[in-house]
Amino acid sequence: MGEDRYEELRSMKAMRTSPMMSVISSHRGSDRVYLHLFSAKKPIAFPARAAFEPPTDVYETDSQVVIRMEIAGADNSRMQVDFDPPTGQLRIRGSRHDPAQGKPRDYHQLEVIYGPFERVIEVLVEVEQKQIRADYRDGLLHIYLPKKKPQPPKVLSVDIE
Repeated sequence: MGEDRYEELRSMKAMRTSPMMSVISSHRGSDRVYLHLFSAKKPIAFPARAAFEPPTDVYETDSQVVIRMEIAGADNSRMQVDFDPPTGQLRIRGSRHDPAQGKPRDYHQLEVIYGPFERVIEVLVEVEQKQIRADYRDGLLHIYLPKKKPQPPKVLSVDIE
């Protein structure tokens, strides 16, 4: 590894582990400001983030995979859940709108994110596609993916000529 590349990686590690970086990183979107102000190379552009990712739990039981997404205040008629069997990807998207949008107000704290959201989850087990179901209650979206039951291996008899 070249000397320049070694120094670059070392300085990147120092930035990630510095106390100042951890304080600034706790605020959404502040990383790029920090990097812009304190890095030697200035970025040409920042990637636009079109959708936010709601907090999501994924767990497995003996019979199913369950996804639980916290998305309080979203309208389930604006949510979409798609499963792509060849890739095993479950895509959840929708939007959450601010009920007071357009009304004048002075924020003292703003943590709730409004607008479009999307999560893509890799499902690593085979599921019964026609039995996938979802429900939305108390601000939580639950998606249930029943596992396929393992098929016993088929024994093939081979004729000997």
